[in-house]
Amino acid sequence: MNKYLLLVAILLPIFGSLLVIFNKNEHKVHYLSVAITIITSILVWYLIFNITDEKFELIKFSEKLSFVINFDGFGKFFAGIVSVLYPLTTLYAVEYMEDDKRPKSFFFFFLIAYGITLGVT
Repeated sequence: MNKYLLLVAILLPIFGSLLVIFNKNEHKVHYLSVAITIITSILVWYLIFNITDEKFELIKFSEKLSFVINFDGFGKFFAGIVSVLYPLTTLYAVEYMEDDKRPKSFFFFFLIAYGITLGVT
């Protein structure tokens, strides 16, 4: 079960970005972006404290080649840093993008970047 939460933590901001880009209300975009970022960060911290070094094989191309998510000590360290910095950056970005004409596209790519960064860690 916990190994599937690794995948959820990566995909949640990516699929959440779709909610942002297809949202009609410009003001809800800010709240939605903050909520998705905070929920993802809470999930990451849950995984940091409750999961041991675990590998999750997504795709096996051959006996020697496969795509694996490995959540080891360094991954936990960098995921912890990312999950603290992204919510703070989101709060700053909400204020910064207050008067911008296209906040949806900014937060769309911002949340995708969050998910990809977690995937790399």
